Amino acid sequence: MILECRNVSKSYTRNQDKLPILEDINFCIYEGDSLSIVGPSGSGKTTLLALCAGLDDPTTGEVYFDGHVLAQLNERERSRIRNQRIGFIFQSFHLIPSLTALENVMVPMEIAGAIDVATRAMEWLDRVGLAERSTHLPSQMSGGEQQRVAIARAFANTPPILFADEPTGNLDDTTSHRIEDLLFQLNRESGTALVLVTHDLTLAARTSRSVQLSGGRMLERTAT
Repeated sequence: MILECRNVSKSYTRNQDKLPILEDINFCIYEGDSLSIVGPSGSGKTTLLALCAGLDDPTTGEVYFDGHVLAQLNERERSRIRNQRIGFIFQSFHLIPSLTALENVMVPMEIAGAIDVATRAMEWLDRVGLAERSTHLPSQMSGGEQQRVAIARAFANTPPILFADEPTGNLDDTTSHRIEDLLFQLNRESGTALVLVTHDLTLAARTSRSVQLSGGRMLERTAT
């Protein structure tokens, strides 16, 4: 098991009033898993992702990563986990605009102290079909191409788990389907667990399991 949410709740205090965001969330993620976290806007999906990645702490309950309670780790230890053990893909790509496609993919490997970084980064660009665009800046690429660079970057360190937050939200339908196919292909080939945060039930249906949120609560957990 890579990650477990155990009785996780999150709330904030505003004007002395308690504002609950998530309540009593429980699920596990295993190697090679594919899991979707679905629900309408405001249901707590992005907050839950932040807790799973150690970007925030639950108010009550624990998030375990590789057997460690994330809230008990210091920020340096959490940063190391995020840099070396977790991949991220976002709706807005988050590529560094002054770096080429190749250089963007190299960044997480350089942070992790990997060797032969340029060769490995080029291999990942080739896997996502963008080897010929390696010297292009993000501004010189389409949205779909930028997201494929982001995918290559996320998988570059072969993390055991990857979080994708609305990864096709800014793309047209045809490009979205291609990106989705690529994500699931790499999930199968690399063994990296894929966690999709989405409001798209069609996309969620492609994962092996689904956690549905509404008003911060789990309505159901399904398996296919």
